[in-house]
Amino acid sequence: MLRLRLASAAVLVPLLLAVVWAGQPWLTILLAGVAALAAYEVFDLLRRAGFAVRPWVGIAAALLFVGLDALYAPVGGD
Repeated sequence: MLRLRLASAAVLVPLLLAVVWAGQPWLTILLAGVAALAAYEVFDLLRRAGFAVRPWVGIAAALLFVGLDALYAPVGGD
């Protein structure tokens, strides 16, 4: 288990740093992917707990929030 975590960290940390360095739009794309995966995981946990859920609604909402943030975020520093 620890080997898998170390291997995934060895791959994902440089990828994350590259995306942060590259900036927009890659950072927004990465954030959208992370938000979609997080929403899917939450709805999967709720489904396993016995709740009737619609995961695609939650995933769509997460992507909408990321998209709106990217669209209306101020550009540049003040």
